Amino acid sequence: MFTNMRTQDYPIDRSIGFLLGRTFRRLRPIMEQQINSAGISYGMWFFLRALWEKDGVSQREIAEMVGLTQPTAWAALRKLEAQKMVTLQPDSEDKRKVLVYLTEKGRSLEEVLLPRVENINEVALQGISKTDLATFMRVLGRIETNMGPGE
Repeated sequence: MFTNMRTQDYPIDRSIGFLLGRTFRRLRPIMEQQINSAGISYGMWFFLRALWEKDGVSQREIAEMVGLTQPTAWAALRKLEAQKMVTLQPDSEDKRKVLVYLTEKGRSLEEVLLPRVENINEVALQGISKTDLATFMRVLGRIETNMGPGE
């Protein structure tokens, strides 16, 4: 599709990677400001967010949910455990598996952090119709699939 294109034929503002990166660089500091004030790092946010949707998952499952490798996920989970946000327990049926459970402290942050992030999303999505958002999400999901596994 873009073979043998010259720079003038493919300006930077048409680059998906550039646009996604620029948008990410604008969103991340706003997100960090909101979640760091609750003592949560940007990286930990995604694990908590995933566990609020589905608690008691294996290390492998949560790594897949947040799109990280198991060793990277394990390091983040150990930090969350040290902060008493989660507990890591061996699976009673398969001792090789470690299951991740929210503590009361980790669960209670949902009431604090989710509204803050929802407000950020509301600002980011101003003027975007539900139809356009659905299309964007579908296309973004397809791009992610096309690019293969994460990290």
